[in-house]
Amino acid sequence: MNLIDEFAFPLPIIVISEILGVPLEDQDKFRLWSNSIIDATSEENSEVFEKHAKEFIDYLNAWFAKVREQPGDDLISQLVVAEESGEQLTEKELLGVVALLIIAGHETTVNLIGNGILALLEHPEQRELLIKRPELIHNAVEEMLRYNGPVEFTNRDEAKFKDADVFDITREKSAHLAFGKGIHLCLGAPLARLEGEIAINTLIRRFPDMQLQADVNELEWRPGMIVRGVKEIPVQLK
Repeated sequence: MNLIDEFAFPLPIIVISEILGVPLEDQDKFRLWSNSIIDATSEENSEVFEKHAKEFIDYLNAWFAKVREQPGDDLISQLVVAEESGEQLTEKELLGVVALLIIAGHETTVNLIGNGILALLEHPEQRELLIKRPELIHNAVEEMLRYNGPVEFTNRDEAKFKDADVFDITREKSAHLAFGKGIHLCLGAPLARLEGEIAINTLIRRFPDMQLQADVNELEWRPGMIVRGVKEIPVQLK
């Protein structure tokens, strides 16, 4: 079983799709487009990126046109019809906002879940502790965000974190920067935390003896400069 595709991906894309109003049958398309855009860092995949970016934009434009005719109660409809002082979002602004919501709204959470479970697989004593003490799940997710978060950041500073390279789910008040800070704090942070807590706690309690089926040093990390996560986590569920 590939934990990323079969477990970490489905929940976040379903949640953000429900909020935005993405039809169920189109959710896999968003995964493909999102991956292509996030991983577009070399000439090698530039043609694929351009193709998928065009498909993504064309889809959104058609969606906006449909919503203008028949608005619903989803977030996209609210953005399309929203007015302030007689002004509405331009087409370009709508594309930017919705693209950000779709990509950031699930990519980071997929990698929070994936990186978090990988950390537990690498540290079986911490996994056992979390199984015995499920009330530690909030602390555990904060430590996962600090130790190996879904976005590249500086959370291993010894001046800020004692034993910064140690994965410790009992660590208290981890002032990490996984979601940014101040006016740039991620608006979706509470939702991402909740999804991470539910997904990770449910998986380890259902399959307490889950095993990694690969050398952790041979796992392939995604090539993008924004999101940090592995492409696959092969596991055996027990």
